[in-house]
Amino acid sequence: MPVILTFADVQVAFEGRSILSKHKGYNMFRPSALFLAQSLADLPLNLAQLIIHNVIIYFMGGFQPDAGLFFAFLLFSFTLTGTITALFRAVGYAVANYNDATKITGGAFTAFVIVSDHPPLR
Repeated sequence: MPVILTFADVQVAFEGRSILSKHKGYNMFRPSALFLAQSLADLPLNLAQLIIHNVIIYFMGGFQPDAGLFFAFLLFSFTLTGTITALFRAVGYAVANYNDATKITGGAFTAFVIVSDHPPLR
């Protein structure tokens, strides 16, 4: 899934710290505004990536060719991608150095893969 691409958001969080420190110097310190702006800016790109990825995966996976089921699949994938992106950005903003942030996000992603890797329910 394109969720793997969200690892880059940890680095983006560290690059955004200079913007936050500049705004803090101007007494305009609103980390939530930067976080929200980055999330809204990512929506079109994430949606485009997910549509292309999910069309391929959905039909290669042999799922039922039903529009309602496909859009439910797309909605779930879009929600999951947004949630994991927000989690990784939050870790990137909360942790002091990049090495620790990558360790935490790598461990979290590994845990997500282990927990979600199960045989299909039939």
